[in-house]
Amino acid sequence: MKCSICKQGGHNKRSCKKMTTPVSAPKIEADTIVKATAPIKVEMSTITICTEENPQLNEVEFILKFLKLSCKVNNITSSVKENKWDGTFIVETDNPSINVVIILVKGSGSFVDYIVYDKENPDETTVPLLLMESTKTTDSESRNTAINQRFTKFAVAKQRYPTTPLILYYNTEQVNNTATSLFGRRLLTTFGVNAYDVKGKNLLGDSPPFTSVDEIMKEKNAFKEKKGNVSVKITLTAPHTYTISAKLSKGKNTAICHDPNKGLITGIASAIYSLDKEAKFIVTNHCVAVDLIKKTTDKFWYANSAYDLKLEGCDVSSKGIICPTSYWTRDSKSEKASTINYQNYMEKNGWTTIYHNHSSSARSYFTDSEGNEHQVPKNFTLPDVVMVNKETLCVQVCEGKILKDCFLGVKQLENLTNFLTYLETHYLGYTIQCGLCLYGNSFREIESVKKQLSYPVFFAMDSTGTLYH
Repeated sequence: MKCSICKQGGHNKRSCKKMTTPVSAPKIEADTIVKATAPIKVEMSTITICTEENPQLNEVEFILKFLKLSCKVNNITSSVKENKWDGTFIVETDNPSINVVIILVKGSGSFVDYIVYDKENPDETTVPLLLMESTKTTDSESRNTAINQRFTKFAVAKQRYPTTPLILYYNTEQVNNTATSLFGRRLLTTFGVNAYDVKGKNLLGDSPPFTSVDEIMKEKNAFKEKKGNVSVKITLTAPHTYTISAKLSKGKNTAICHDPNKGLITGIASAIYSLDKEAKFIVTNHCVAVDLIKKTTDKFWYANSAYDLKLEGCDVSSKGIICPTSYWTRDSKSEKASTINYQNYMEKNGWTTIYHNHSSSARSYFTDSEGNEHQVPKNFTLPDVVMVNKETLCVQVCEGKILKDCFLGVKQLENLTNFLTYLETHYLGYTIQCGLCLYGNSFREIESVKKQLSYPVFFAMDSTGTLYH
């Protein structure tokens, strides 16, 4: 008798030592509750990271550590040869056997911050090694965006790559344990996401997954209601039919635009669906003008496409909604590409970044002259990049724009009064210069516009990747 697993004689497949899963074990579906994923050990030494963000040292170092690649990240620089940028960044580590390349990409729909591959030149059909979302938001700054807003991204990512580990990484040390945070963490665990902070702490170690729908409803519905708010409540109205009371509009905008609640609804519905495969959902008290819903292209719909979810008063269902065909494409020709290269160029020449807010990227904290970090007031008009040179006592405030929008950039700089006053209080005695960073098709076009601008052009990049400074 030969074993059908190892092809050796003397035993059958039920007693084969090479069998890692019992024959009788049930098949695990992609959205079944899973335990925290252990760090992945990567045998090969070539790692490609795709990101929409300006890549940060500690985030890349965490990724490599999670992959069991022993090294320290010393620097991340633009890959520039003969003054041309090739669309990538080089990660310099203390281990020369590890090759890490970062590609700047543009995500479609709801895109996580970092997609990690174990091969060179991946495309969106390549199955990633790791998917990571990064945030610096703490509970004290915003309880809703610290966790809830992330569920939409994870739901979309899991639809595309159901077997790839999901990570939520906090750029700050997490110490608060509000009810919102604790509930969100249990939803993350139920959904199969792992979470760590900048100190390497496993934030979900004491957050067990929900084991019943009743448990989810009881914990969420126990939240204290705030006067004047639409409280998020879950109700079982019929067998396998649940209503989720939650506002999806924001202010005077009656479209689906409340990102934290979009994420929270997705997290709740996904968790309930993992426990009740016949579940269907109706969102009530949403304050959305349902008669204006003509298309289902909003990420909210395809994030919830595994099950039937509707808005009260609307027949549109989320079930089966297909994600946009492309998850990401390379992004070497944009305002963001230009401002990131400006920042890297300045850093190479002795300047220090004290604030950055690159297009569609995470906003950094503001660093004062003593090295302390501050959250910039939300009501300020903000620039894209601020650099300081402590030897020359000079600060550059830079606004990025594609060439056709350069005069909008001028208006943006003219509206920085509050920010510049804020900057002056933290950098007394410094000269402050304001200027533009442009992306255009050609050097000739850029030069022809410069003469018409009331602010200097600090830096520019054209469609060939050529840098001008």
